[in-house]
Amino acid sequence: MSKYLEIPEKAMTPMCLHKETTFYVLEEHLHSLLSFEDYPNGSSKGQEEKLIQKLMDTKRKNFRMYGSAAEFAENLKIYRKFPESHLYFNTDVDTYQVDPIIYQSLKNEKYLCKSDLFPILQNMLMGLDEQFTIEIVSIISYFLKIQEERVNGKVEFVRVEETLLEDISKELGEEMAKHDVTAQSFQLAPLLAILDFNQCFQIIQRLCPEIWNDRKHHRVHELITSSCNELPPEMRPVVFSIIAKLVFKSLQSLENVIGKHPELFLPYSETEYNAMPVTVRMFEDGDQRFVMNAELSDALSRRLDWEDDTNTRFTLNMEEVLRKYGNEKIEFIRFPIRRAKHRAVPIKAGGPNDFFILAVDAFFELMTDLILGAQIFQNNDIGRFSLIFHELEKFFKPDCMEPYFIRTKVSELMKRLMQTVTVNDDEKSPVKCIRNAKPDGFSLQNLKNELKHLGLTETFPEIEEHAEIVYEHVDSVKKEEFLRTCDLFDAIEQCQLICVLNRYENLKKFLHNQKGCGRIPGLKCQECDKEAAERVPTNNN
Repeated sequence: MSKYLEIPEKAMTPMCLHKETTFYVLEEHLHSLLSFEDYPNGSSKGQEEKLIQKLMDTKRKNFRMYGSAAEFAENLKIYRKFPESHLYFNTDVDTYQVDPIIYQSLKNEKYLCKSDLFPILQNMLMGLDEQFTIEIVSIISYFLKIQEERVNGKVEFVRVEETLLEDISKELGEEMAKHDVTAQSFQLAPLLAILDFNQCFQIIQRLCPEIWNDRKHHRVHELITSSCNELPPEMRPVVFSIIAKLVFKSLQSLENVIGKHPELFLPYSETEYNAMPVTVRMFEDGDQRFVMNAELSDALSRRLDWEDDTNTRFTLNMEEVLRKYGNEKIEFIRFPIRRAKHRAVPIKAGGPNDFFILAVDAFFELMTDLILGAQIFQNNDIGRFSLIFHELEKFFKPDCMEPYFIRTKVSELMKRLMQTVTVNDDEKSPVKCIRNAKPDGFSLQNLKNELKHLGLTETFPEIEEHAEIVYEHVDSVKKEEFLRTCDLFDAIEQCQLICVLNRYENLKKFLHNQKGCGRIPGLKCQECDKEAAERVPTNNN
């Protein structure tokens, strides 16, 4: 089974890796971000660290907060891996790039998200013929993504029996062999020899006209051009002939296999297949387990009492779910909340392009954007943000006791809202940048000096009071022998976070109710202290 879950090397592209990087880094770090032009057609598999190092060597100032190239590549590997990631990263012109994930249910059954079956079909095809090149696989992936759109509106799962993927692969191989005879009847080379490049390309496009747009046309045109440029002119018709034959029989084979298994490749609502249990994701975050109210409502086919809006998905804790609906025929799929260091992994919910993260993660991402990206607190008037912080309570709800999700696009709106306060500030002097740590690390005094250098002691007069405990924390979790510049970024961010939260009690209350207090060392939370005191048994002697 595992061989179908790994994207083949030739399908992995530097272009896609670059695009995903632009989503991970702060907006302010994107300016003139170097492309990977030196690797237009090569594989990025196994080259991730090398490619990230290339970015760091060129734009080192903008990448200092992310640590080493190896650390960045590892975090990006975590961040990029989720179903339908190509929709989120806008990488539809690439092949499928992300390994599908096997999930476990509460009954220890194995499940796949339906959308992950389409990259599996791509992987299966590539294992059947060595002639599959990146341009051929790109066309096939465009076709598969069109098929996938039929299930994009639903997050549905299929149970994976031990032989399921092997059986599908066998069927696909049989279909390819069946259509190989038809494909061989394509006597294209003589015809292609008298056509120019664009006319040859049009023949390829006619094999599946519905998949193309301008971006996909440009991408495949560029790939075939690059391949043809490496060959003598008389070989061009042979290249186009091979592409046409493989694309033709691949698309015919895929259509037949998908058509035979509507229960796998279509929403259940469009099939008459009733053998699969109704599934609901059970999100796991530390010791918290919860489900989305909307997904539970769909599974039960009745409206529950919840207050979702366009940008919010509320949840119900699993204990209450089992107490109220434990007798229903629902299979709960264990779905862990995953985080890289600087970003939470997006979660598909709702419509085709709807992705969410937990509200507590949205809060931390927003604060990182404001503190280290926009650097809006490096002035001496924190009071100017009071009204805007109160506006943020519409998104960061202080009275919500259960975890809830926020649409990823909302973070951008909140950041723009905060920046409206400073956009016309002509008197504000340019902000200073965090300086590099010395090769042998930085001390507590160095941290305090940096807070003064950045003007943060004027904005937050008490900020140095938090430096010691923050310093002890970053020193205890450092990845290398000495504290590095990335650790200095972390310390400065955490010091500012404590100061902001101590000024806005409702935000601190939100953070407590969303179990986020422990993510800020040095933050004193009265609610946490009160709960801890209540857990201590009283002495009756």
